[in-house]
Amino acid sequence: MLNFDEGTIKRIKSSNTKTGDKLYLISRYIEEEYRFETKPNHWDLVFDSLDKEDRIFYKVWLWICYVEWENLVSPISEFDEVFGDEKRNRLLTYLENDNNDSDDLESYFTLDGEAGRILLDWGLEKLKTTYNTV
Repeated sequence: MLNFDEGTIKRIKSSNTKTGDKLYLISRYIEEEYRFETKPNHWDLVFDSLDKEDRIFYKVWLWICYVEWENLVSPISEFDEVFGDEKRNRLLTYLENDNNDSDDLESYFTLDGEAGRILLDWGLEKLKTTYNTV
């Protein structure tokens, strides 16, 4: 269980805290719970030790970070758990066709955009946390 302290719960519930910051807080708690730091090319070793929901949240969070910082890439296997196959198909269609306008998808798949809000809602519902107990 991710044991959020009172200050973290207040920040997650606050409308003044950006969605991306809330996602980062939850991700840090996952890192602390499993006592790991993500090192490039060594993630799979760490992911094997995570509970299913923690792994899905963390990997999708990393994927969104990459997409926001770099560019749109193929969705990871955990993508459907959070966003569904309709979004997967739309993204894959875009990636296969260089002529598509990506502004809509690029603004969607950001930490503070719609994808970030969907991941946050999914995480607060699915992850075992102290968020809903306070």
